[in-house]
Amino acid sequence: MIGPNQAMRTKPNTAASAVKLRRRAEARLRTQQSAAAPRTEADTKRLLHELQVHQVELELQNAELGRAHAEAEASAEKFADLYDFAPLGYVTLNDDAAIRELNHTAARLLGKARAKMTGTPFVNWVARRDREKFLRHLSTASATEGKVTAEVDLALEDGQTVPVHLSTICLQPPSAQARQYRTAITDISTLKKAEQSRELLVGILERLNNGGGLRPLAG
Repeated sequence: MIGPNQAMRTKPNTAASAVKLRRRAEARLRTQQSAAAPRTEADTKRLLHELQVHQVELELQNAELGRAHAEAEASAEKFADLYDFAPLGYVTLNDDAAIRELNHTAARLLGKARAKMTGTPFVNWVARRDREKFLRHLSTASATEGKVTAEVDLALEDGQTVPVHLSTICLQPPSAQARQYRTAITDISTLKKAEQSRELLVGILERLNNGGGLRPLAG
């Protein structure tokens, strides 16, 4: 055990050590503050100049970021306009062939508001006789690097159909994310009518060449 006299001797020693430690800490702090502070007026001016230059650099960087942001927004708006009002219909399908997004041209072709089409299976807009053909088209796209094409009839709400040319690429990300299909849709109804007119004209010319006259064609 520590006797009373020994305990009395320990307390003053501990108190003295604490005082010495505080003095050493205060001395080190004064040394650090003295080393960090400018020693001359020239040092003060140089430090002020560096701070002003740094402030101007920050202002220039901020202005440049503002211009870049404005340019990015303008480019995004321009791309949106090009996408929405392109002469071709564009549609993006998810892995289940449901519509993720489509442009105004595609929606106008089908006669339906975009908001009501998003999330619906695209095959619902394909004429029943061509649905298997459309699904094979997507299957071919998923197994092909690059673009694949097909011609199908799309079904309109009024019961009419419109022939279209599909050009599809399949995006298969390297990660576990689901693949997507991006399809360009071209209305070829005018082309089909022109082909029918040509076939009719060819038939008439053949009948004339065969001496058949201009009798009405059967059918």
